[in-house]
Amino acid sequence: MAFSIAFNTEKLVSFLHIQNIGLDSDDLDLLKDEKINGRFFFLLMQNLLLTMDFKMGPIICILELISSLKKESNSSGGRLDYFQIFSVKQWSKDHFINWISKKDQTPSRNDNHFFVILIGLLKDDSLLSARSRSIIKDLFLQQKKDGNNKVSKNINLSLSSILPPSSPLSVKRKHIDDNNIMQLELPLRSN
Repeated sequence: MAFSIAFNTEKLVSFLHIQNIGLDSDDLDLLKDEKINGRFFFLLMQNLLLTMDFKMGPIICILELISSLKKESNSSGGRLDYFQIFSVKQWSKDHFINWISKKDQTPSRNDNHFFVILIGLLKDDSLLSARSRSIIKDLFLQQKKDGNNKVSKNINLSLSSILPPSSPLSVKRKHIDDNNIMQLELPLRSN
């Protein structure tokens, strides 16, 4: 199971339990009591964890995991977060580029390719609902019609051709809920 900021408290606790980072049931119960979800988990800091009555050992484990997860997310400049935060119905290249700009990042030429390649990978994914696949296929066809991306009929470009060497080689998709929020599992390269 890969981390997702879309996790509710229950899914976050399950994820942390699987990580085997030294958190016991009392530590996980503290997170449940405070209703910490995936989005809030990324915002946790030492002083906040202390006020929640965590001991220093679990605090260090949690902060190291948060740091590691942020590094994985940032390996693509955080651009993959877009596909977890927004529902499939909201996806568009313009929305994606505007979102990058609002994150205080400068959109690059590769962002167009990144978006088109990723929706090209997702358009036939059997793990997605038929409705989600239909929306993604329509979006993909619209991008091809626009012609701005010079995308071939078959997407032969890989994510590795547009991401730095420390970035993921492949993307696995998992449907999460009826709101078309999805989780992307990003196995990292082993250099």
